[in-house]
Amino acid sequence: MAAPRYIDYVPLDEIRPAARNPKGHDDDGLDRSVEQFDFTEPGLLDERTDRLVAGHGRYETLARRRDAGKLAPDGVVVTADGTWTVPVVRGWASRDDAHAEAYLIASNQLTTVGGWDGEGLAAMLSDLEQVDPALFSATGFDHAQIDAMLAEVTPGGPADDADDDGADEPEQINRGDLLALAGVTVGEPEHQVETGQVWELGDHRLVVAEVFDGWPQWAPLLIEGSLFLPYPTPLAPLADRAVGRRLVMVQPERYLAGHLLDKWERISGQTPTLRDES
Repeated sequence: MAAPRYIDYVPLDEIRPAARNPKGHDDDGLDRSVEQFDFTEPGLLDERTDRLVAGHGRYETLARRRDAGKLAPDGVVVTADGTWTVPVVRGWASRDDAHAEAYLIASNQLTTVGGWDGEGLAAMLSDLEQVDPALFSATGFDHAQIDAMLAEVTPGGPADDADDDGADEPEQINRGDLLALAGVTVGEPEHQVETGQVWELGDHRLVVAEVFDGWPQWAPLLIEGSLFLPYPTPLAPLADRAVGRRLVMVQPERYLAGHLLDKWERISGQTPTLRDES
């Protein structure tokens, strides 16, 4: 009968990594995760080799934090002499080295190949950013990654760029489709906009125009310290990156522009103002 799995607390410096580990880690991201969530997921020790087969990045993060003089996060027990002891899962043993390395790879890769539900993920991230930008940052995602992920699954996006004669000519992404996939809007926006309009969102500006052809409208709006954001969606970083700065946004899709105005009004409590160009 196989040994039961159990949690054991081991001195951090006694945890030995796998002999070979090709998996890279986002050190800054892992540090933000521990900062927000403490130490939540013990790694797995191989009883045959007494080496890790899962959890390398998390223990490396703890070692960096300890060596930098930071306080031990919840989940780590510090002994009277200052030793950090950390939880590990024990009770599993590999058959041989090949078996251990296969598990190491599988434990990382199988979470990757499963992918994400783009609709659900984008909606959750959007909500998180409005509640607490630090929590959004701790997820490991940023706005560029979300836009890229949604673009990959959008009909007419990169996967469908080839036309009938086999020539690869990129098509303009339908931003309305991206927003529908993001799951953050339902139906038509409350704000009805027209091409050529300029809206004031507090200190920010939204121009409903083509990015290239509409430069005479948006270029004069760029003041010192402005951030230029073409093709914004309601996931636009109104909450964190734009603090104390002006965002100049240019969105040719009226549907997306309207929903962006809706979203900003909800999170700010202010009413967007249509700029009088007369």
